[in-house]
Amino acid sequence: MALAPKPRAASKNDRSEHPARVTLIATLDGEDFPLRTKALTALDVGAFRKACGISTGQLFTTITDESGVVDIDTVAQVVWLSRRQQGDRYCDYNSLAESVSLDGDPKKQPGIRFATEAEQDEYDGIEAGSPPV
Repeated sequence: MALAPKPRAASKNDRSEHPARVTLIATLDGEDFPLRTKALTALDVGAFRKACGISTGQLFTTITDESGVVDIDTVAQVVWLSRRQQGDRYCDYNSLAESVSLDGDPKKQPGIRFATEAEQDEYDGIEAGSPPV
């Protein structure tokens, strides 16, 4: 099991109405994969349903439940969506999911978290389809 994000309290300076705000960051092998949930397109959502067999709504419900942990397949799903959103339309979900495991360096364990305000600001200038800076 990987760690799920803890719900973030809204601040009075919360700019979550920004359509491309990064909401989630999946970490895999020490690399961060930002996912702008509000910037997902119908094509992304449809491709996700076809590849993973669940809706993005079900994915986000799983991530935000109160248990505090997510399965590694959930991490793979967020990474896949992030890569697709960054322009990698040929990423194969099954190949990606096969490569995700809990073996290896404990400091590089897969996980999902909410972006901090600083990370939100860092990714605000990135257009969908562009890799993070």
